[in-house]
Amino acid sequence: MRRLLRAVRDLAASRDVAGVVEVVRVAARNLVDADGATFVLRDGGKCHYVDEGAIEPLWRGQRFPLDGRGVPEAERDTIFEMFRRGTASTGLAGSGIGLAFSRRVVERHGGTLEVDDAPGGGARFTVRLPLHGSED
Repeated sequence: MRRLLRAVRDLAASRDVAGVVEVVRVAARNLVDADGATFVLRDGGKCHYVDEGAIEPLWRGQRFPLDGRGVPEAERDTIFEMFRRGTASTGLAGSGIGLAFSRRVVERHGGTLEVDDAPGGGARFTVRLPLHGSED
């Protein structure tokens, strides 16, 4: 719990995007033993992939339109199945692994990953994690 509180304190003290990126990168390693993190900002009508902590970043520096694509209600369960993609992803790169993997990771930590309609259009993905854990 102390590590989480330290990360929250450090985030509050961050004064720029680079500072936030560094705090989250360290917290991801220390709190959940993650190898990396992806940082996405909204920039007008586009999302901007600021940084990726992956071995071979795919989208760092790229900007993608936020065109209001959502996930049809009939597909909201199937998009979390391995190798399944929704109709809204037609023509976009991907293999159907990301959401399935993400949900599994969240569930292994006792949480949930869900999708619904975002206010103003598009999809909203919500991660809920319990506040229990070790005291370090």
